Amino acid sequence: MQVSFYTTITDTIGTPVPLADVLHGIRTGTWQAATATVRTAPTKVAQRAAKRRVPYFTASGTFAPRSAAGLRQHSGLLALDIDADQNPGLDMAALRARLEPDPHTYACFASVGGRGLCLLVPIAPAPAQHQASFRAVQAHYQRTYGVRVDSLPDVARARFVSHDPALYLNPAARPWLLPAPEPAPTAAQPAAAAGRPAGSPPEGPSAYGQTVLRAAVLQILQAPDGQKHTTLNKMAFWCGGYVASGYLAESEAEASLREAIGRREVADLGGAHQTIRAGLQAGQLRPLLPEPVQYAVRTQRRHGHSAEAVVARLQTTQPVPAAALRQAVQAVFEEPAVVLGQFWDVVPAREARRAHAEAAEGGPRTTAGGALVLNRAKYLAWLASEGFALHKQGQRYVPVHIIDNVVREVTRAELKKHVLDYVAGLPFEFDNVFRLSLEDRIQKEHRQLFEDGTLEFLPPVGDRFVRDTKDVAYFFFQNVWVEVTAATLRPRPYAELPGYIWASQRLPRHFMGYNLLRPPGPVEAWGEFGQYLDRITAATPARLEALTTALGYLLHSFRTRTACYAVVLCDEALGRSAAAGRTGKGLLVQALEKLRQVVKLDGKNFDINRPFAWQRVRYDTKLVVLDDLDTRKLPFEKLFSIITTGMEVEQKGGLQQYLDFYDAPKLLINTNDTLVGEGASHEGRKVELEVAPYFSPRHTPRDEFGHELFDDWTEGEWQLFDNLLLRCVQRYLAVGIRRVPPINLNRRKLMQKTCEEFADFADQDICPGQWYGKRALWHLFRDTCGFDEKQCSQRRFNGWLSDLAYYQGYTLVEQRQTAGFAPGQRDVDVRFDVPPPPG
Repeated sequence: MQVSFYTTITDTIGTPVPLADVLHGIRTGTWQAATATVRTAPTKVAQRAAKRRVPYFTASGTFAPRSAAGLRQHSGLLALDIDADQNPGLDMAALRARLEPDPHTYACFASVGGRGLCLLVPIAPAPAQHQASFRAVQAHYQRTYGVRVDSLPDVARARFVSHDPALYLNPAARPWLLPAPEPAPTAAQPAAAAGRPAGSPPEGPSAYGQTVLRAAVLQILQAPDGQKHTTLNKMAFWCGGYVASGYLAESEAEASLREAIGRREVADLGGAHQTIRAGLQAGQLRPLLPEPVQYAVRTQRRHGHSAEAVVARLQTTQPVPAAALRQAVQAVFEEPAVVLGQFWDVVPAREARRAHAEAAEGGPRTTAGGALVLNRAKYLAWLASEGFALHKQGQRYVPVHIIDNVVREVTRAELKKHVLDYVAGLPFEFDNVFRLSLEDRIQKEHRQLFEDGTLEFLPPVGDRFVRDTKDVAYFFFQNVWVEVTAATLRPRPYAELPGYIWASQRLPRHFMGYNLLRPPGPVEAWGEFGQYLDRITAATPARLEALTTALGYLLHSFRTRTACYAVVLCDEALGRSAAAGRTGKGLLVQALEKLRQVVKLDGKNFDINRPFAWQRVRYDTKLVVLDDLDTRKLPFEKLFSIITTGMEVEQKGGLQQYLDFYDAPKLLINTNDTLVGEGASHEGRKVELEVAPYFSPRHTPRDEFGHELFDDWTEGEWQLFDNLLLRCVQRYLAVGIRRVPPINLNRRKLMQKTCEEFADFADQDICPGQWYGKRALWHLFRDTCGFDEKQCSQRRFNGWLSDLAYYQGYTLVEQRQTAGFAPGQRDVDVRFDVPPPPG
């Protein structure tokens, strides 16, 4: 009997191994150390993290890859998980002693956490019947032993290895076989339901059943993608319970659920219909009563009434078959006592009244067992065990939710929903009180439970976030995180994550592996984005090196004061047409957005002095882009402090925080202008890159590649893209930012600082190494270009000559001349010398 074995939970390929070898390893201690780490973890969050380092296997067969569609051979076994948290109050040792002799138990061993059990049960090795077999076996253990089995019927479900020297094995266990299927509903039944809108099911024997069916249909219609199948399974099982108790007609429930799922996009509609059928059948093994009826039944049971007496009373008010009602009532009477006591206490009614003297009106709801009182200390401890904490932002704290080291900021409404969803999943009766008592208490004390004054006692997250270092950059994909150094690209499982990350840092795609292990070969092998980079650098290796290392710098979020720049993207083209843009610079910004958290601001209308100018920048922002910057409205020197110190972020609502140098994002400027300015302050704070005019409004990247980049890519193209961008980071870590001599950048700056006519005049009429009189040159320029003295004074022209020397890299030499001039008049001769090459 073969199963697939996997090294960690992030492994989805696996290796076929005999099941006997796995069970032998569990019994003899092959994974004893890994199991001990899980069992000694101090919190649930730590335990979940430890589990991610434990191997697992698929008890129901072999897979390639691990998914229902990847099933290669069914093993004829079913894995059942009996968790202590879902069965509070049960003695697991006593339960195990009862389960092992069951004729259907093939194997039984302690779970990796040590508080639950795993059962292996033989079933028919038919993949199509797997889920129905699961539901039937699940119902058998609920009915026979009073235990709740974890509701995960997936044939590819992962089962962690464990350590249990007392592992029980019975190779002669009896297979669980399903009964012959019932006849399918007649054609008239679905047709009648199909004419009604979803949410308005056919009339049945009870308004209770119709309410349940409407709620089930709504859940299916609103289920998010990725959870449609699970929701459909749960709703069918739920409706099946009401079918069993006579409050809902099975044919009507099936027709309405089919109609609801038919309105969603599903890959296998036939499989969805099979799920509905199996769920309804399994649900009928666990009859359910409407909550008002349950309340009446349980109250009468507490007062000592017999089940028969309760049924007799209900028959006068409940329009359901007596046999179904009797079965449902009997199931309530046979329920074992459940003990939870999570964040509440049950105390004598008098003591509870004192505790709630200042609570909302109505006081505590008392029962025969006492009154339920919320315990604030237990409540905060429970929230912390569920992964809730506080994160400091400026002068205040905001609640966050941590799951497997991934941190997500939550609103108080989301936190409240988490609590209410947990309560909704509790049994109807526990701790000798009803769930209604807990719901009532939470509603009356919700202000105290979710106000800032209470939540401020949650533990702080602390500074445990994973950050790039000087020599290492980290990227977080869905399946792995990748550690990038100057020498290596190393994918690693999330079980090895050395700290927290924000949920926004996790990229919405998988890392598909290596394709650039060697230095890049022909441009055609780089993928479409690599070819795009080649086009906008005019197929010049030095320019491509400068661009790729600059991209690596922007993707590496570590900041150092010795190399901190704004990267500036501008056009190479000269002339007035350069302002037209559309050379493809925006695609570079889009590429960066695919790997980092980017805030893009409208540079044309950006006002740095406006309140809340940086309000979109957050603690997880790694890059700010000023797109289409208008340098006349925002001179570059106004950004110096943002580049070299930190950033004061003021948001609407009063939140204000200072991002210091090491936490502040890097800066990218995308402009059709140039950043003019002189001196080391300007040059030392920017890296300017010219984009070649390969693309234009007349020839776009879509024209070049036949489709949109990013939007129309295959998985293979994303693989090439991810590897290429990570190689850019790797190259930057190895050599830093490479710079290349400007092409037309200095001339564009000269034109922007002076005018296009002066730049043309300098090209035609000024030769390096020759002497010129300033006054004579001024007159020649005015005569040649048609400027009058108001448009270009001698003073302005002299400044333009200095600009010419600066932007062309000349040495400006001046000497006074008086010969030939009237007394009191003089001129200055100028010469533009080309400096010798360095070295």
